[in-house]
Amino acid sequence: MHTRSSVCSSSSFGKKSQQTADHLQVQGTGGSGKRRAVNNDGQSTWVSDEEIVPNKKFKYNHSLYPTDETIQSGSGISINSELSLPCSTVKGPSATPTQDDKVKVKNMISIKTEQEDDNNNYNSDEDQENFNYMQIRMQNMKENENFLASIGVFKAKEELKQSVTPPSKKTVSQRGLKLKREPVEALPRRKSLRINKLDTFGNPLPEPDPNSQNVRSLDSIPFGQLMFHQDEVVARLPEGPVSMKDCVYSKYEEEKAFKDVDQFCTYMQKASNIKLEKPNRGNKQRDIETCDKTGLFSKMALAEEYVAKVVPDRVFSIDWYPSKDKLMVVAGDKCGHIGFWNVMGEENSESEIVTAFKPHVKPVSQVSFSLTNKQKLYSSSYDGTLRCLDFEKSIFDDVFSVPVEDDDLLRDFSFVDSNVMLVARYTGFFSVVDIRTSSTSSVNSYMASKKNLHTIHVNPQSSNHFITAGAEATINLWDFRRLDKKSPKSLITLKDHSKTVSSAYFSPDGQQILSCSADDSILIYSVSDSSKPQLSKRIRHNNCTGRWLTKFKPTWHPTVENVFVSGSMARPRRIEIFNSTKGSLISCLESDNLNSVCSLNKFHPFRPTTVAGANSSGRLHVFM
Repeated sequence: MHTRSSVCSSSSFGKKSQQTADHLQVQGTGGSGKRRAVNNDGQSTWVSDEEIVPNKKFKYNHSLYPTDETIQSGSGISINSELSLPCSTVKGPSATPTQDDKVKVKNMISIKTEQEDDNNNYNSDEDQENFNYMQIRMQNMKENENFLASIGVFKAKEELKQSVTPPSKKTVSQRGLKLKREPVEALPRRKSLRINKLDTFGNPLPEPDPNSQNVRSLDSIPFGQLMFHQDEVVARLPEGPVSMKDCVYSKYEEEKAFKDVDQFCTYMQKASNIKLEKPNRGNKQRDIETCDKTGLFSKMALAEEYVAKVVPDRVFSIDWYPSKDKLMVVAGDKCGHIGFWNVMGEENSESEIVTAFKPHVKPVSQVSFSLTNKQKLYSSSYDGTLRCLDFEKSIFDDVFSVPVEDDDLLRDFSFVDSNVMLVARYTGFFSVVDIRTSSTSSVNSYMASKKNLHTIHVNPQSSNHFITAGAEATINLWDFRRLDKKSPKSLITLKDHSKTVSSAYFSPDGQQILSCSADDSILIYSVSDSSKPQLSKRIRHNNCTGRWLTKFKPTWHPTVENVFVSGSMARPRRIEIFNSTKGSLISCLESDNLNSVCSLNKFHPFRPTTVAGANSSGRLHVFM
């Protein structure tokens, strides 16, 4: 079968084509003694013998001349190859290929046919070899399956699948506080104040005077005034006492919520009737030896029922209720909630195991029970207020507050005695507060740092000495008796940290200071009355908690000497217990029920092997 290209009209192949075409591709003969030819441009038509230019080379399709018969008739079998043959020097019908040309064509066709036969034979041998290999492979696979079936492998596999139960999927503990699902309102579309010609307070801007160069900017607005207007959206609770029923956080209706508050207050009053005792510190050498020999802390475990959600949001502070019999932990969160968790309570009992209130509108920076009265809980907040929860009166009383226009917030507090406390503030001041006065103002305030303070702590064995730590990357030791209101100066300044210090606390015996910093270190200082505190141990510790986790604040063990607990960023998630004397890790508290970072951790004051850890979702974990 002949392959035809796009056919052009015969006019394109006239006399002019004899002068311009170098060669034609002859593909067959047609009627009236004409042949099919293709010029250099790829165009084809039927041409006569007279139109073929002599003494030129033409490309003949060898399919025209496979045999003598096909040469004469012009028919043949299409073979995809071309042969260049010389044409006769005589015009007209005598311009047909000569006998020598025919012989050459036959020889070339036979050579081409032999090459194709060789290729076909080679492909056939290769296909046969592949076929034989696949047969052998399939036979081997069948024999292997028969062998495995004969020894019972497949049967044992099915029995094993049926005997093994798939592991149950871990679920988050649903114990504790049940969140209220309130409908989320769509926020209004934000618009540029500049385009609306409003200032930062929402007041219309005056038309600018083109002749005046005095343009008011945000830098001209006092920082305090700007913050005051921003904070007007979220106001504080009313000054003075606030009933617990007015700030209870509950998903139930008002009647059921009030009933829960009454039951909770009754429960706390009964627990408070027990005489308040101080933790027994025991013998130092005996406690350390007991921890090393018996593995006291390595036996601590976390059961599933000892995980509960206590507050709705990220935990900022934590404390234990000071009682041997009642195991209750308190936590304050980012949104101003304070939650109480009765760890040993039954979930199906009349009273809730978790009761939460909202006496503040901003993060609760510190919660702590009174030194002498278990019926009072003190809490400080970023909203600039210090409140006292009185279980006997069922109120949150206002103890101390800073003016709203001061743009200040409370970061920490520590008791000097049962009536006086020191309060650390964001602006670098600390205030002396006497809770016996009816006023909510402080007795005195002192400038302790040019930057914000993070913690303040009074020496448990010497109430005249206390330490402050903050963003200046220093720890300052103060003497309460030598404070000068005009120009207060610390006794000693420790500068061993290179970045902001998140916390610094005296040990229960007052002989050591434990500090934690953003420079990924935990430092232990030895304190004596005769000289400056000396750095005894430096522990490398990953304190990079990031933006969404509460900063680590390692705390001392209340009854075991030279032991402290800290959160950890390591995986699997854990709580770490250290020996301050050796600067080494004593134990890592790990559990399948602990799947998050516990930034804040605290030992129970009367149970040496009970510690509570708080994470950023409002959940508490109790190892015991």
